[in-house]
Amino acid sequence: MTDFLKKLKGWQLLLLAAVLTAAIFAAGGIKGYMTETSAIKNGSLVTAQLQPEDFELVAFKPVEGGWRTTDTDPQMIYTVNGLFASIYMEMDSLLYTGDVVLYYTNPGDTAWSRQKRIFLVPDKDNPSCYRGSLPVQDVQAIRIDPGSVGGNLLNFGDIIINPPHTMADYFDISAYTLLMYRVYTLFIGAILRFVQEFFTKSFE
Repeated sequence: MTDFLKKLKGWQLLLLAAVLTAAIFAAGGIKGYMTETSAIKNGSLVTAQLQPEDFELVAFKPVEGGWRTTDTDPQMIYTVNGLFASIYMEMDSLLYTGDVVLYYTNPGDTAWSRQKRIFLVPDKDNPSCYRGSLPVQDVQAIRIDPGSVGGNLLNFGDIIINPPHTMADYFDISAYTLLMYRVYTLFIGAILRFVQEFFTKSFE
């Protein structure tokens, strides 16, 4: 293995790093799909369709045609107390909302944290449909922050906790995925380069 690395040129190291990164991403996708499938079969991962009224609403006021946000920090809190993997939410807004963020707490957590949040991403073909996912885990509660605009009019459609996924969903390529792929490729490439130089100098 060391002789193989010592003979590789710079571009070959980068190519090897890209292949290894692709293998890591593929293994993660397969593991995620199998974990979710197993949890669905044994009944521990439950799909639930919700309405805004099912949430504890903070800074919301019901009005004709939807819900009005009453300040710049509207929140939708829902107690899960079980396994959580993903969310699908349909939401139209009168004004641009800014980032739509989901916070989550695990058992034992006493407060929301920026370290435990994901950004809900609108679909390319339908920007009113937002999606977000996590590795399957035990979640105590979730909090959706649907933007940071006071006085905005929001109209919600389907809100689905743990919607069913296909294996293809775990290999969906987004801008974030491409960014992380590049970061991991460069990181692994740097490690391979370090190993190459270490063995080259050690055996000179």
